[in-house]
Amino acid sequence: MSFRIIDRSEYQEIHFQVIPSHDDTHVMFSEKIAKFLSRFNSRVIRATFFGDLTEEENTINSIIKALKDTDFPYSWIEGGNCSEAFINGVYILAVSGIEAKGISDHGRIIGCSFRTTDADYFYLSGLLSDPDLSPAQQTSHILRSVETILNRIGLSYHNTVRTWFYLDDILAWYNDFNLARTKFFSEHNIFNVLLPASTGIEGKNNSGSKVCLELNAINPQSGDFRIAEVNSLLNLSKK
Repeated sequence: MSFRIIDRSEYQEIHFQVIPSHDDTHVMFSEKIAKFLSRFNSRVIRATFFGDLTEEENTINSIIKALKDTDFPYSWIEGGNCSEAFINGVYILAVSGIEAKGISDHGRIIGCSFRTTDADYFYLSGLLSDPDLSPAQQTSHILRSVETILNRIGLSYHNTVRTWFYLDDILAWYNDFNLARTKFFSEHNIFNVLLPASTGIEGKNNSGSKVCLELNAINPQSGDFRIAEVNSLLNLSKK
């Protein structure tokens, strides 16, 4: 287990990664996570698991039970195990000292939000596209779905500051993905406002969808709070 605690003015962010031991069961692994979170009286904002797709159901059910039936948003991405453990591990973001609320869509928890004096924070996870569509259409579908979800909570894609796209068989259709995303960005004037930082990476999921998306959005509530692009250190080093 490795972790980092970031003290904010009104709350704490807890970032931690847990890799199960080779002899851990689902219950033992889940109890480790629950015990760590209880130290801070924190709530899971989002979690990203990497491991065999067949382990998803048992692992998630076990963790929910260990957290006293508290559901949480998560993504499960296929990953070949690097050890003898049943999965590679999980990255979890949790917060403490502030009330966090779940965001649901069609009866499923897909995100969490919390409010500070300066801004509202929204974290969405495990968003999936329609597997019956073509890969390019799935990209358009999930971006439109995100826009609808954000609209429902009083935001738009313009509030998005960070995305992670896990694309099944990424090399086979990455150009189509970029074209579909560029079309959406152009239609919604994203290029002329704020382009979110983004990561695209290979990743299969259990739904058969070609796209799984995680997203962070922020809605400033104070004139002192500003969101801006950060210059790349690589670009600065060339000057």
